Amino acid sequence: MIADVRHHLSVAALYGRLSAQRALEYPFSLLSICLGLGFNYVWIGVALKVLVDRFQPLSGWTFSQLAFLYGLSLMSRGVMSILSFQSRLIDRFVTRGEFDLMLLRPLEVTFHFSCHRINVVGLVHLGIGTGYFLYGARLSGFVWTPLHVAEVLLVIAGGTLIYWSYLTLISSIAFWTMRSQPLVDASMELMARGTFYPLTVYPWPLQALLTFVLPLGFIFLGQSANTSLPLDVALWTPVVGIAMLALALAVFAAGLRRYESAGS
Repeated sequence: MIADVRHHLSVAALYGRLSAQRALEYPFSLLSICLGLGFNYVWIGVALKVLVDRFQPLSGWTFSQLAFLYGLSLMSRGVMSILSFQSRLIDRFVTRGEFDLMLLRPLEVTFHFSCHRINVVGLVHLGIGTGYFLYGARLSGFVWTPLHVAEVLLVIAGGTLIYWSYLTLISSIAFWTMRSQPLVDASMELMARGTFYPLTVYPWPLQALLTFVLPLGFIFLGQSANTSLPLDVALWTPVVGIAMLALALAVFAAGLRRYESAGS
C-alpha cells in the first residue's frame, strides 16, 4: 500500500516537472498570460473598492471582508487550476482519441488523467488569491488562531473539490455528445462571476440555485462579527466537495465505459 502511494506520488511529481518544462519553453507567452491574469484580478479589486467606497457596502459587506472572501475563492480556483486544469478539456481528449494511450498504460486512468498535466498558470490565481486574502484578513481583524487557520484550510480544500467536481461533471458530457466545450466555457464564466460576491448579496431564488442545484454556494461564506469563518460552513464545504467529487468520478467512469477510440 505504502509502495503504491509512493509510486503514484513519484509519477505525479514527474508529470509536474515535465509540465513546468513545457510551460517554460515559451517564456514570453507564459509571461503575457500571467501579466494578463494579474492585471485582470487587480482591476477587479480596484473596481470593487471604488464601488463599495463611493456608493455603499454590498448587503453590509465592507471591501476588506469582500477581499477576504474573494481571496479564499481565488485560492481554491488556483489549486484546482494547478492540479486539474485538464478536467475542462475532456471533449478534446475524446475527439482526438487521447484517452487511448491512458487506457494502455499501467496506471489508473482517473489518476493519470488528473495528474498528467500540471497547469503552472494556476499559480497566478493562487498567488493573487493569497494576496487578497491576507489584505482582507489584516484590515478586517482576522484572528490567527489554530482553529481559524484550520477552518481556512478546510474551506480552501472544499472549494477546490467543488470547483474540480463541477468542471468534471460538465466536461464529461463529451463522452455522450462528443462536444462539451461551449458548456464548459459558460460554466467557467459562471464560476468566475458567480463567486465574485458573497452568497448573501444575491436574491433568495438565486441563493437556493447556487446552494442546492449548483452547490457553488458552499464556496461562499456567511458574515460573522470577527470575520472568522463560521465553523459549520468550514465543515460543510469539504463534505459537499467530497460528495460532489464522488458523483463526478462516477460520471467520468461511466463515460469512460462508453468511450470509443477516434482511430487517430
